Amino acid sequence: MLIIVCGSEGIHKKFLTRKILAATNNFTIQDYILDFNTYPFRILDATGNLVYQSISKATNKFSYSDQITFNENDMNPTAFGKGIDILCNTTFGKSIVKQALKIEQQYFLDGIKYYRDVFANHALDYKLLSLDVDSDEDAKEKQSFYNDLIDTYNSSKLDNVVVCGSFGKTYVEKIAQSIGKENILVLNIIRHPSVSWCVHQKSDAYYNLHKSSNLEGREGDIEKFYESTLAAISIKDLDYVKNIKFEDIIHSGLEVLGNRVKLPVGYEAFNNYITEYEVNNVLTQGLANEDVIQDMNTQLSDFKQNESFDVSGVELPDDVNDYFPSNIFTELGYTPINYRDIVDKR
Repeated sequence: MLIIVCGSEGIHKKFLTRKILAATNNFTIQDYILDFNTYPFRILDATGNLVYQSISKATNKFSYSDQITFNENDMNPTAFGKGIDILCNTTFGKSIVKQALKIEQQYFLDGIKYYRDVFANHALDYKLLSLDVDSDEDAKEKQSFYNDLIDTYNSSKLDNVVVCGSFGKTYVEKIAQSIGKENILVLNIIRHPSVSWCVHQKSDAYYNLHKSSNLEGREGDIEKFYESTLAAISIKDLDYVKNIKFEDIIHSGLEVLGNRVKLPVGYEAFNNYITEYEVNNVLTQGLANEDVIQDMNTQLSDFKQNESFDVSGVELPDDVNDYFPSNIFTELGYTPINYRDIVDKR
């Protein structure tokens, strides 16, 4: 199965991808079970006893995309059980640990596929254009990413391949046609647009730091927000798409293919809209305020494509805005809320 994690901005796609990958696949080496639901990962014997957990330099400061909070008490060697001597003090045991570390690197570190803004094109998804008019260079790059995704799925030995990014209707349908609808599950994780925009704010220092990552600065990042939001709307009625509200995840958890996804400390709901981590780490940066939220609420309540994207030098039909939803909130099943609604404890 190919599982695609996509949807609104501010849902922490890369982080969720790792967690879903761990929850929906079984990793074993001989009779040992590898548990990547925790960080650092654990090794259990055939009877479920904990026999190994690697020491990590990761701090307790939780980051949705790169680090995972763990309880340092789990590092206590007394919790390892009798099998610790085999795995840490024998050639056989050390080879098991070495293989486990290789699997972690292959699938959870190097192997995470994040297609940032490759497979979302609002002009195609909403039939403003009937074919892709990218430059030859951009078209070749998109085809390369598409080939990479299909090859990753076809060559993988995992039961479930999990990728993430922004995916619109055009490419989701193309992928489903290529591998078969029965082999694809799209997790379209929707977040309240006012809140999504609130936690999407970034500092000037962030844009300066990431210039080498082909981010197009603040304006390009705003378009990325619009693009992801429109993409989420474009795919929500496809029969192999599962629409999930982010608010439901932080209150009730997440289940994928019958497997409960283990969400770590920091993901608990602070109120109806944001997590404990966000209120203590994201909002404290002071980048969002009442005006920031209200301005975007106005834009999304009366959405105009030609006012939201850079269309300079592009010839558009007079009725261009008729191709797109006029009220983003209504399309996603929400109503606008203000900054205080987002951040106040209830």
